[in-house]
Formats: sequence, structure tokens, C-alpha cells
Amino acid sequence: MKLRGLTRTAAELFANTVKNEGHLYSFQDLGVAKDVADIGSPLRKIAKLPENRADTLYNEIRLQIKNNRGVELHGMTNPKVLKPLFNMQTSKWEELGASYITDVISTSADVAVEILNYVLRDIGASENTTSELLNIVFEFEDQARGIVFQKLHSFFHDKSKFPLQTNDESFGEKVKKSQQLRFKAALERYQRKHKPEKFLLSLIPNDPKGLAAAPPVYQSWAIVDVNEISDLLEEMHPRGAQNTEDEIHDLLKAYYEVSPNHLVKTSCCLFDLLSPSAYYYFKMR
Repeated sequence: MKLRGLTRTAAELFANTVKNEGHLYSFQDLGVAKDVADIGSPLRKIAKLPENRADTLYNEIRLQIKNNRGVELHGMTNPKVLKPLFNMQTSKWEELGASYITDVISTSADVAVEILNYVLRDIGASENTTSELLNIVFEFEDQARGIVFQKLHSFFHDKSKFPLQTNDESFGEKVKKSQQLRFKAALERYQRKHKPEKFLLSLIPNDPKGLAAAPPVYQSWAIVDVNEISDLLEEMHPRGAQNTEDEIHDLLKAYYEVSPNHLVKTSCCLFDLLSPSAYYYFKMR
């Protein structure tokens, strides 16, 4: 009969489900910079991609870039690309929200019936009285289900129409972290093509063995020769084709990660609407 605890457990389960299973396609797990350097975008290192490499999402990103081409100059990212991608990734949310609310309403009705039966047995109410009161509960359950589902549908409809906006500070932090990982990974990819020891050996051509005796601090260096600047730009310039796809992926992932909080809060608030509604409903009876 402890409805508050039951609904809180349901809300926590719903939040975890949206977070872990709510996206249509898997995002790329950036992990640490070394992993990103090995992986890159799905076209950069196909042979070394893990199984959950988000190929399908990257294919959608490329499709949206192509479909939303407008008057922007070559190399610019059209902001309209993100909106359809976000709607696609969140397409499971309404179904998950409806399932959560259905469970909560059913649980609430079960608890109400159990409490009502307990009280009516205690006071020795007749079968007719019990039946009439139970019908009122079931009638309110149906009415509440219709109202809340309509509000839930309106929430998702509005969300699909409004521009992507957030005042959540963690969004910027998530994007910055991804950019740092991508930037460091690009340097590491450049470093593997242009090993620092090769440059150092050019400084001591007469004593190549001396490098082996030196402290291995240079292994973390990325030494840039201005004659090889095009190679560095190929790896890290944000307007390269693959880097543009990575940038869109990271923006989409960061926005997606902060958005479920709004979904969970809204869905739970929809259930909270039932409490005052129930008060006025039964009062009018």
C-alpha cells in the first residue's frame, strides 16, 4: 500500500531506462584520448573499430548533412542538421514515457483498490457499496489515463517543433570534454605518423645510439615541422569532412545526455497532476 515508495522506484527505473536504452542508435563511446586516436570516426580506422562503433548513427549524420545542404559555404555546418538527428535519437521516448505512466497509473489504481477494500471490510460495507466505490476508482483511472497521455503526446509534439535549446551548464562541459579528447587524439594520430624520435635523430645524426640512452620523455611529444603542417591540419582541422561528422556527433551526444532530465521530470510531473485531480474528482462525487 506504500504508493510513494512504489512510484519513486518506478521513476528511478524509468530514468535509467531512458538513459541507457532510450536512444535509437548507439553513440560512440569516446573513452580516453588514446581510444579516440585509435578509433576516430567510422571512416578513419575501420579495421580497429569496436563492435559498438555507432556506424548507423554516423551514416545518419552524413545523410542529414547531405539533405540539409543550403546556402552555407563549403565546410560550414548547417545548424539544421542537429534537429532531425535529435528527433531520430529520441523517437523511443514517447513509448518509454507511455509505458512508465501506464505502470504508475495501474500501480496507483491497485493500491487505491487495496486500501478501499481494506477499509470497506473493516466497516462492514455492503457488496453494492463496495462495487459502486470501486467503479468510481476505475472511472477515475480511465479519465486520468486519457488526460495524462494527451499531455505526454503534446509534450513530445512540442519538443519536435521547438529549436534545440538548453541552459544546462553541463552541456557546454560535455562538449568541451569531447573536443579536448578529439584534439588530443588528433595529435596522437599525427604523432604516430611523424614520430618524435625521427626528428630528434635528425639533430644527432652522428650519435643515433645516444637517443636510446636519453630519458623517454619525448615519447609523449608531438613535434610539428612547418613542412608537415598539412598533415596536422588533416587530423585536427574542424572543417575536415570526418572531423565535421565527429563534431556533429559530439554536439548531438552532449545535447541528448542533458535532455532526458527534462523528459523524466515532465513525465513524473504528469503523474503528480493526478493527485489534485483525484481530490476534485472524488469531491464532486
